[in-house]
Amino acid sequence: MNVVLTPGEYETLSHYVADARLLPPEDFRQRHGDAFLVHEAGMNSLKPVPRTKATVAIDTMAESTTPGAPAIRLNFAVFPVRRTGRSPFPNFISIGRAKSNDVIIEDESVSKFHAFFRRTDSGEFVLQDGGSKNGTSVDGDEVPEKNKGGPVVVESGMRIRFGNVEMTFLVASEFADLVKRSM
Repeated sequence: MNVVLTPGEYETLSHYVADARLLPPEDFRQRHGDAFLVHEAGMNSLKPVPRTKATVAIDTMAESTTPGAPAIRLNFAVFPVRRTGRSPFPNFISIGRAKSNDVIIEDESVSKFHAFFRRTDSGEFVLQDGGSKNGTSVDGDEVPEKNKGGPVVVESGMRIRFGNVEMTFLVASEFADLVKRSM
């Protein structure tokens, strides 16, 4: 029962509760995917794309959460990191705001095609910027564009920023643990 989100859709942590509690880790991974991007501020923090459909340049990066503010865990937006068939690129998992990406982040600071994940032969996830206007970073370090540097290895728990949108990268087992702790 692989659920593939349609463009513009995402899930919340509550969507995964029953499976995280009941399924063994390998069954959870097979059903829901190998990795996830968790946006802790919820979808209300994203800024819709203006009518021009151009990426809006940002001068500074806003914080994803307000210090001292309680997290509303059910509102976390969850984006499975997997191929959906929407992207014309079979060799990687595309991220951007256009409907043709595998992971769609509808925020004005995210480029139409922003970045992409690949799996290495050893199973690691690596991330490369796709030439985005506002850049990609992992734990505060810039991710180079293709042909301007190598991809960055991404490990579970790392913070990834696409433009102005910060997310946490989690492998399936750690994501399932987060879901169990949050509910």
